[in-house]
Amino acid sequence: MDVGLRGCMSMTMACQDPSTYVWWDQFNPGHAVNSLIADSAWSGEQMPDICRPNTVQNLVSSV
Repeated sequence: MDVGLRGCMSMTMACQDPSTYVWWDQFNPGHAVNSLIADSAWSGEQMPDICRPNTVQNLVSSV
């Protein structure tokens, strides 16, 4: 098997409680990160560069 096609981590290395980690394995962000990204895309308050020049909230309210 080509090593480049699979990750470096085994399934046993992924944490058992993803809510306590930002990244709970090499591919999946935890709930806190997903919430931060979603909130930032919606309102632009936490991380204003996520969704620009308009936030999702601005796009929806202008329809």
